[in-house]
Amino acid sequence: EPARSVILADAEVKGQKKRVVIAVDKADYAYVLDAASGQLLLDPISFGAQKMNLYNTNKGNSADMTLSQAVLVGKTYCPGQAGGSTVPAFAYNTLFVASQTWCSVVAKGTIIQKGNTLDGYRTSPAPIPPSSSISAIDASTGRIKWTFPMKNRYQGGITVSGGVVYLVDLGGVFHALDADTGVLLKSIPTNGDGNTAVTIASNIKGEPMVFIPTGGAKSGNILALGLREQPSESTSQITLDFRIIGIIVLAVAITALYLVVLRIYNKRKKA
Repeated sequence: EPARSVILADAEVKGQKKRVVIAVDKADYAYVLDAASGQLLLDPISFGAQKMNLYNTNKGNSADMTLSQAVLVGKTYCPGQAGGSTVPAFAYNTLFVASQTWCSVVAKGTIIQKGNTLDGYRTSPAPIPPSSSISAIDASTGRIKWTFPMKNRYQGGITVSGGVVYLVDLGGVFHALDADTGVLLKSIPTNGDGNTAVTIASNIKGEPMVFIPTGGAKSGNILALGLREQPSESTSQITLDFRIIGIIVLAVAITALYLVVLRIYNKRKKA
């Protein structure tokens, strides 16, 4: 089962520039396909935590379409009914994907469907603590560059801007990660459930802001945080030049003051 959306992007794959379609599924696999032909450009890329008792994964036309939940009765399967990947993001020729592991157990039971009682199957959480993670995948090779683990479950999207990955987990913890290394830059609890992507925009003064939506079943909040603008290379060079000029002027002033004091001292000494 695919995640909520796919990505159409221009990417470099195996040294060649391609228009690609990128998709991830609930079994925690990523797929990079040629947009023109639909052919896989890389082997399916596995990410996330453990995988247990997955049937028909990556079987293509060889998949057994007669399978039912009966094959899972009494077994634990992961990532689980509510597990798997969420909406990914693509930037810097890198695919950023989040996954939550919430392993499940299947048992036979009765279910109510449109007022009718039917024999079916019930799914319940397995006795394995849920967790989540975000991974960065190099679109050129399919190699995982880094993985950042999170204690809380994750169901939202991912926002990437200015070399930073922004996300908020289901426990309401806002994370800002270095897009290149996965190093945690900032972590802020928001005291609300996070289940969607953050938004980056400018306020009325043109200053960059990050907006973090959180909430529960009956209410919600939007937390707005200011972002520090990155100076351009030319601005940095001008600032550096002014600093050097300032140091030189200060040194000349100190030297001149010293010479004046020394002259006054010598005059008083002769008198």
